[in-house]
Amino acid sequence: MAIVDIRALFEYNWYCRRKFLESMAKLPWEKVVEDRGASFGSVRNIFLHSLEAEQGWLRHLVHRKEGKWQSRDYEKSFKDIEAMKEYMIEVEAESRAYLAELKKSGQLNKEFSLGKNIRHADARCRGGDTP
Repeated sequence: MAIVDIRALFEYNWYCRRKFLESMAKLPWEKVVEDRGASFGSVRNIFLHSLEAEQGWLRHLVHRKEGKWQSRDYEKSFKDIEAMKEYMIEVEAESRAYLAELKKSGQLNKEFSLGKNIRHADARCRGGDTP
């Protein structure tokens, strides 16, 4: 897969994420944080998990670090849409910087197991741990 293709996937993801946040901003905060029985409870938590996952995977790829990723306390750190937006901007900036490095190098210089990542995503969506 070419870096142009990967950049397009990230751009689409960022676009959708911004639209999702715009939609959440129109809801009363109580609805944003309401536990809906989903994988991460509320729409806020699902949104934040998607940010943590992107940031965590890219940090893992860049620094080749394994083990637990830093996880934020959603209740304490994200008490409004603005805090969520700031974190979204932070993650997107980190991702853009990583993609710029890939573009500069002319190649995808990190490898990872797609199968393992898919199993992780599937397990999390089902409410379990990674197999």
